[in-house]
Amino acid sequence: MGSFGHFPLTLRFITQFYVEPSNVTGDLLLLTGEEARHAVQVLRHKKGDRIVASDGLGKSYDAEILSASSKQVEGRILNSETGKNEPKVELTLAVGLTKGEKLDWLVEKATEMGVFAIWPYFARYSEVKWDRKQVEKNIARWQRIALAAFKQCGRSVIPKMEILKNLAEVVNRKGNRELLAAHPVESGASILNSGSLGQEVIAAVGPEGGLAPEEVEAIRQAGGRFVSLGPRRLRTETAGLVLATRVLVLKEEL
Repeated sequence: MGSFGHFPLTLRFITQFYVEPSNVTGDLLLLTGEEARHAVQVLRHKKGDRIVASDGLGKSYDAEILSASSKQVEGRILNSETGKNEPKVELTLAVGLTKGEKLDWLVEKATEMGVFAIWPYFARYSEVKWDRKQVEKNIARWQRIALAAFKQCGRSVIPKMEILKNLAEVVNRKGNRELLAAHPVESGASILNSGSLGQEVIAAVGPEGGLAPEEVEAIRQAGGRFVSLGPRRLRTETAGLVLATRVLVLKEEL
């Protein structure tokens, strides 16, 4: 059997499971809850089968099942790998909140592409006003979407998800990261080559109403760069995906 990294080739294309970090001890791992049920009742895994699991924090495991039930699957770890299928660039996507469930699609696709963190934020022109309960409900839904996409695409990291109260909070968290913002009104230079980008990047897009003047100024004052995504007006979720794609392509990660 051929191999790729630490994993046999045939294991690169099977279902990846999520294992809670606390359920990995020494050379043993445990799948519980929905993961165990899916492994046994849907995929019909049994003792002796090989499985691939990841803890969502960067560690992936190739394991052999020692025992299996719909409540718990115990596996012996044969190999482990850190950072499997993760880009070297740490890309955070900050996106202005919009009405409806448009960001569901963006969360799924951004996860598949390798985005490290997703920060939906309340922009000046956002048309949504959520209370704490609504914020928690939407975060929980996006986390479920990201988890499903993480398992489907074989990543080892689940994007960190957090709703920020405004764009100023995004800017305040910039630190040493590069800040790029899609804003069609600005005539700033586009990203020209991979050498112009560091390994930690925040890519920001506004809601469908665009960025407000004070938000544009905050980005400029923080040393951010404005990026043109072309002559056509894009929806928020499209702009977010295009900007993320552009960064990852220029960093040779796609």
